[in-house]
Amino acid sequence: MRTIKCKTIAILMTMLLSGIALAAEESGGGREADHAALRVLMAHATQALNTQDMDALAACFTKDFVFTTVDQSVLTSILSMKQYYDRMLRQKDSLVTGYKIAPTVEIPTVFLDANTGYSWGTSDDTYVLRINGRTVHMPCRWTATVVREDGVWKLAAVHTGVNVTDNTVLQVRTMPWWRRCLLACGIGKFPGER
Repeated sequence: MRTIKCKTIAILMTMLLSGIALAAEESGGGREADHAALRVLMAHATQALNTQDMDALAACFTKDFVFTTVDQSVLTSILSMKQYYDRMLRQKDSLVTGYKIAPTVEIPTVFLDANTGYSWGTSDDTYVLRINGRTVHMPCRWTATVVREDGVWKLAAVHTGVNVTDNTVLQVRTMPWWRRCLLACGIGKFPGER
C-alpha cells in the first residue's frame, strides 16, 4: 500500500513539474525567436519615429491599436497619427521641430500566451525647440503590448509618458520670469539641455 502511495505521489509530482516547465516555456522560456522578432519590431518602430515616417510606423501596429503619446494624446488610426505628428512638428505654432527617441527595454517580453505579450522600459528622448532651435533632453517611460497578427509581431498598445513632477517643461514653466527671459534671449541653458 505504501509503495502505491509513493508511486502515485511520484507520478503527480512529475505531472506537476511538467506542467510548470510547460508554463515557463509558454511564458518566455524557449521563445528566443519571438524575442528576436520583437527586437526587430522595436528597431523598426524607433527608426520610423526618428525619421518621421508615419507609413513605416503604421506598419508596426496591429489593425486596431492605441498609441498614447508622451503628451497623453491618444491615437487610434493611421490618419490620427499623421495628423498628430504634422501638428506637433510642422505647424508654425508647434513647440518642437524635431525629436529623437532612444528606447531601451527593462524586461524581456512577458508572454501571456502564444500570441500576446507585454514589456516596458525607458527612453532617452531629445526635442528640438521651435523657439530657438535648442535641443532639450526628456527622459520617458513606456509600456507596450504586442500581438502576433497574421504570423507577425505587431504593437497593439503603446503608452508613453514623462514624470509629471520632474520634467523639462515643468522646470521651464516654474522658473522665475527673469530666467525665462534670459533663456528666450539665448543666455543660459534650458533644464535638460546638453
